[in-house]
Amino acid sequence: MSEYYYRHFYTMAVGFAIGAFDYIICIYTADYSDLGGADESGRLWGIDVIGIHSAISFVAIHHIIIFLLMNNWDFGFICFTIFGLAWTPLTLVLNNMVTASRNYMAIFGIFLRLPLFWIWTLFTIGLAVIPFYAWLKYR
Repeated sequence: MSEYYYRHFYTMAVGFAIGAFDYIICIYTADYSDLGGADESGRLWGIDVIGIHSAISFVAIHHIIIFLLMNNWDFGFICFTIFGLAWTPLTLVLNNMVTASRNYMAIFGIFLRLPLFWIWTLFTIGLAVIPFYAWLKYR
């Protein structure tokens, strides 16, 4: 197997393992009695926040791994990467503005302001990227 396909397979395997581990944590710690995202005490384990966390962390993991694997950056690739990264905040803004949603004005007002959300997201990103980075440096 060539080096490129080995890297690609490793990336997919690590991504799947981290995703499965993250969802197991979400499933066992979620509070499904209230399907909202957060309460006054700052608990984040509602089902809505799991989706927001997954969207942010998995897009970040994907792009960080691409950054680590790219050797020849050019202007077109940088523009395409910025274009790809811009969709996550745009999607969050559009979902925040739906008046019929129970999360109306709550994504930026509540979810993204709570420190526990960012600790959870950064932990997931680090859990996925650090082993991959160590493997790249070790080889």
